[in-house]
Amino acid sequence: MSKPPMIRQRTCAAFIGVVAIVLVVTGADIALPPVAFADSLQTAQAQAKTIANQISSLDNQVQVYAEEYDQAQTKLGQLQSSVITTKRAIAAEQEHLKVLHAEVITEADTLFMQGGTNSNFVTLVQTNPDATALTQEEINTATDVQEQDVQQYQAAQQGLQQQEKELSTQNRQEATTVALLGTDRNRAQSAQAQAVSTLSQVNQQIQQLVYQQQQAVIQQREAQATAVLAAEQAQAAAQAQAAVGGSPPNATQPNPASTPSPTPAPSPNSATAVTAQAAQMALQIVNANDTTYVWGGAGQWENGVQIFDCSGLVMFIYAKLGVDFPHSAADQANDTTPVSYSQLQPGDLVFYDTEGATSIDHVAIYVGNGQVVEATNPGRPVSLDPITWSGTPVQFGAIN
Repeated sequence: MSKPPMIRQRTCAAFIGVVAIVLVVTGADIALPPVAFADSLQTAQAQAKTIANQISSLDNQVQVYAEEYDQAQTKLGQLQSSVITTKRAIAAEQEHLKVLHAEVITEADTLFMQGGTNSNFVTLVQTNPDATALTQEEINTATDVQEQDVQQYQAAQQGLQQQEKELSTQNRQEATTVALLGTDRNRAQSAQAQAVSTLSQVNQQIQQLVYQQQQAVIQQREAQATAVLAAEQAQAAAQAQAAVGGSPPNATQPNPASTPSPTPAPSPNSATAVTAQAAQMALQIVNANDTTYVWGGAGQWENGVQIFDCSGLVMFIYAKLGVDFPHSAADQANDTTPVSYSQLQPGDLVFYDTEGATSIDHVAIYVGNGQVVEATNPGRPVSLDPITWSGTPVQFGAIN
């Protein structure tokens, strides 16, 4: 059973630290595409790297501003709490001061009234003048003590009012600081979001350039394969004519007797016919549009959808044509005959090492024109893709 292929489209990059996508075309046997592709790709990759560095720097700024903003908010909350506490203390002192004032006034009035009319006081004065002096001294002392209490509370009240004023000033200053830090934080976040958006656009450009580069490689390979096949056919024709003693291939009037017999069409049971049918069946499955990738799937139906994994798709199609394959991309590679890219025919198998572990872990069905039918990702139907969509092929196999 094939493992789910870890192909390029399944690889993702995440930010709140953002990482640039770097796409590279590999394959030692691939001829270099036009220089314009390479230059554009290198420029885009360099731009992506620069933007990624900017995003990392902006991310650091956002974190610093956010931390300072949180600290300022905390300090502002503490100051506001202190202002509220001080205002309550001032109000309490003011109420206490009112009580003291009332007590002093009441006591003074009482003493005055008693000193003028109280019979006990008059008697005391008449019988003991010293007692009268002592009593008056006590009265003065009591009044002085009350006045000192009043003065102390007034001083305390003034101190609280001064403290409230200072706290209010600090509160306004801290509120201004919080607002400025919030502006800086928002500006950095906005710049970061813009950089992330720009990086996404650049990465899409990189992917497009890579795709164009791959298509150029595929077209070049197809042209090379066509040229090789044409040369082989010309050589075979020349050898056939030489064997029967006919005219050389360039003769203007070839001898009909020396013309080789046409190659007979393959019988319906031949390997060529089977692979051609397999390619057609693969395309029909793509066009049905009722499939999805599920690891271990080999054509079963679940909830109205036919499920496949990569080797299960190959096994399903060839089983209907009388060819048994194991449910494993690596084993399927062992059960086919290796061929070169130029020898690849519709219906042959294309093998990949998507994880870079020097082992085959993905298989697709070649359908011609540099395209394959393959089952790749969970949630993705069986699809018609460029031959390099899942990476650079590592082996091609013809049906035995």
